[in-house]
Amino acid sequence: MVADSALYTAPNLEMLTNLRWLTRVPLSLKQAQQLVSQLNESEFHDGSVTGYRWSEHKSSYGGIEQRWLVVEGSLRPDADQRKLSKNLKKAEVEGQKKLRELSNIEFACSADAWVFLLTLDLG
Repeated sequence: MVADSALYTAPNLEMLTNLRWLTRVPLSLKQAQQLVSQLNESEFHDGSVTGYRWSEHKSSYGGIEQRWLVVEGSLRPDADQRKLSKNLKKAEVEGQKKLRELSNIEFACSADAWVFLLTLDLG
């Protein structure tokens, strides 16, 4: 059985114990996040397709022994960089907008301004 990452839940995996299956592990899983973030360059092998490499790891998610393959494409870092740049630009625009709004507020004294600033949620 081949399925998308929606299949990958502990209850579903328990039901599939008598089947052979293949699915993508969602990166929303803490175990997957840890694995991907801790991989060293030396743990990857060149793939048969140019521009891709892979690393194999054992997992027992949901109490079921599994083989996870982490596949990395050479274009992935470029895409990640573009996404990061886009998110930073968006945050900069939002920050400038908030700064303009805050700059237009007049306070009776500096103590009032400090009280206001301390109550802001800039998150």
